[in-house]
Order: sequence, then C-alpha cells, then structure tokens
Amino acid sequence: MIDTGASGFVARAVVLKLLPIKLHCFVRLITGLHRVRAMDRDREFRLGLSITGTFLVTLLGLPIEAWADQVKVGGFWISKVAVQDVVSGHLIYLSASGSEINQPLAKVQALKLDAYPDLNRAEDAISDTKFTEAIELFDVFQSHARHPRLAQWVAARRVSTANHLGLATAAVSAYIELIEMDADPFFFERAPLESVEQASDTVKKQIFDRLESIERSRPDAVHPKFHSLLAKANTSQARSAPRRNRETVLEADPGTVLEDSMAVLTRSIDNDDAITRLLRRGAFEQAIEAANEQLTGTARKLTMRLYQHGIAQLYLAEARKDLTLYKDAGLSFMRVIAHFPRSPYSGPALIEVGRAHQQIGRLDLAEKLYDRAKLVLDTKAEPELVHRLETFRKNLEVNP
Repeated sequence: MIDTGASGFVARAVVLKLLPIKLHCFVRLITGLHRVRAMDRDREFRLGLSITGTFLVTLLGLPIEAWADQVKVGGFWISKVAVQDVVSGHLIYLSASGSEINQPLAKVQALKLDAYPDLNRAEDAISDTKFTEAIELFDVFQSHARHPRLAQWVAARRVSTANHLGLATAAVSAYIELIEMDADPFFFERAPLESVEQASDTVKKQIFDRLESIERSRPDAVHPKFHSLLAKANTSQARSAPRRNRETVLEADPGTVLEDSMAVLTRSIDNDDAITRLLRRGAFEQAIEAANEQLTGTARKLTMRLYQHGIAQLYLAEARKDLTLYKDAGLSFMRVIAHFPRSPYSGPALIEVGRAHQQIGRLDLAEKLYDRAKLVLDTKAEPELVHRLETFRKNLEVNP
C-alpha cells in the first residue's frame, strides 16, 4: 500500500528544493516584461497575466500553459511562443520555456497572434491561396492596429500579397505607408518590383507620380530599393505626361465627357457610387483616375473597382481607337476573372475582355471569351449585357 502522507511530504520537499530554481525562472520571465513593447495595451495586460500564470502553474508542479502566438520559419509553424517586438531586423519572442529568441526577419514568413484573430484569418487565407481574401483581412486589421511595429509588419504583408496578385497600385500604396511610418529598414528590401514592371503604362504613370512626390518631400527616407521601384515605373509616358492634382479627379473637365458613349454596366454594380456615376455620364477619363486613386488605397470593393477601371478604359479606347487602352482594359478585366471567378462581375468582365481582344484583332480568342461569358452570365438578371454580348458575337460573324 502506498503511503500517501509520505508521498505528499516528498512532493512538498521536491517543490521546496526546486523553489530557488523556480524563483530564478520567475525573475527571468518578469525581467523579460521590461522588454515587452506589446502590440497594444490590452495585449500587454494579457501577456503579463500569461507570464505570471505560467510561473504559478510551474511552481505548483502542474503542466505549463503554452503561449498562444505562432511564428512561421522555414515553412513550419513554431507554436507556444509570445511575440514581443521587432528590433533592428529581428523578431523577438519568448519560447514556451521562457527563453528569449531573436529571429532574423528574413527567416520569418508569417505571424499569428492570439490577440488578433483578423491577422490570423489573413494568414490562413494565404495558406489556402485565397490571396484576395487575405488582402481584405489585412486591410481591416491595418485600420485598427495601434502598435507601430505591428502596423509595419501588416503593411509589409500587404505589399507582398498585392505584389503576388499583380495589384501594383495597392502594393506600392502599402510600401509608401512603410516609408511614412519610418519602418524597420528590413521591410524596404522587399519592394513590389514584379507587379510594377507588369503594370500598364497608365498605372505606371500614377505610381511614378506618387513615388516622385515622396522622393521630393522625404529624400532622406528612401531606401535603395525605392529607386529600383521608381525606375520600374519610369516610362517615357510617366516622365512627360502632365500631372494632375488629386482634387481634380472628380471635377468636370471640358472635353472628357463623351455624350454618345454612356456605359452599359452590370446590374450588380453600386449605382450610388461616385465612379459609377462618372461612367453613367461618359466621364471616362475622370473615372480612370478616380478608380486608380481607389486602387492605390485600401482597395476595398476591389472587384468593383477593377471592373469600373476596365469599363472606363474600354469605352475611352472605343472613342479614341487606342490599342494601348484596349490592352489596359483587357488587363483590368482579366484580373477580375482570374482573382474573382465567382464574383457577379466575372461574367460581365468576360464580355468586355472579349470586346478588347476583338478590337485588337484577336478574333479567335474573342470568340472563346464570348462563349465562356454566355455560360457564366446570369442572363435573366442581365438583359442589357445579354444584348451587348449578342451584338458583339454577330459582329464576329459578319467580319470573321
């Protein structure tokens, strides 16, 4: 028979024997709190309770309660950690044992923080290759991220995700936010060069103007990669085209309203939206600039903005017989189709990208796109677009 009394005594003796060690660990953990620059006050309070609680359960000989943050390094998630700060290109966090880890940011692929479910959902969306959903979640999170280091991390994630999707204006906008936040120099290394290089000349001009303005106002804040980004956007059009102030984007401008070219739009569009109203009255130049402005911001209503952008480019191309604008419009619509295949804008975008290909002489591809649009389009909900599609198809038959 086991002597429970003796066993209890032995257990108490073990605890007393280990007490100096436990106290040493406690002092180490509490000292670590002085280095914590928590993501916000709520998180600092929770982290302090978590550290103290861990000490108490350890002292009592119970299983250690794990930290709830996670860090992804080398393709694997390291769980049971407590993230503290970003300092000099390193992420600082506590391991489950209380050890302080200084991980180079170059090795950190992602973060999940227990106090921030929006951030975690964004990372899960990236893991599921739902990059558009991830951008929207990052945008939501960025709007209420109060700790500057965390805001920098999220802005950098927005840069990389938008760059992956080919959304040059959104990627550059987030990159400029990093400059304005005086972010850790590491974050400037990953400039969105690929998406800017692949952008249309119209978009490059918009980007070039914004970057050049930053360079003039804050010459001491730019990073060498900033100059690489500026060079990618610096087309001959960007260098020579006249600049327009932001305030002029929605103003009436003589010669830009095409009275006989009112846009035929999907019924899914927001008719109260300012850019939609510009499209309705044929102000396509203003609509392009307004859409560009929206796409360089938080990119909310991203699908609709891309569709509006493409519509404005296409109708202006029709008026001017401008092959470059047709191609720019095609790119805008293809982004809708590729990244939002289940969106109500996908079918309408197929019609319009088919039209763009038809006008630049790619009749075979236009026919395939029209066939696909006929399968995708909600014919009962979109009678005007059905008529538009049939008109384009008949033009193909007449001019094979």
